[in-house]
Amino acid sequence: MVADKQAYLVKYQLSDFEALLGPVDFIRVHRSFIVSKARVRAYTATEIEVEAGSIPIGRNFKELVFKALEGPIS
Repeated sequence: MVADKQAYLVKYQLSDFEALLGPVDFIRVHRSFIVSKARVRAYTATEIEVEAGSIPIGRNFKELVFKALEGPIS
C-alpha cells in the first residue's frame, strides 16, 4: 500500500499512474499493484514483501519484476 498506510481511491487507470511514475523507482507487479523498488524487502517467485505486507506477483508481470529487481535492492 502507501508508505503512510492510507489507501486512496482514484478514478484513473493504474496504467496511467504507471506512466507517470516511470520505471526507475517503481515496478508494476500485478494488474492491481505498483510497488516502489525502495520499499521491497524480499521477494519470491509469487510474492513481494514490502513494509506494509505481501503483494502477489502477477503471472504476466513475473519476468519484468525479476529483471527490475535483479541485483541489490535499493
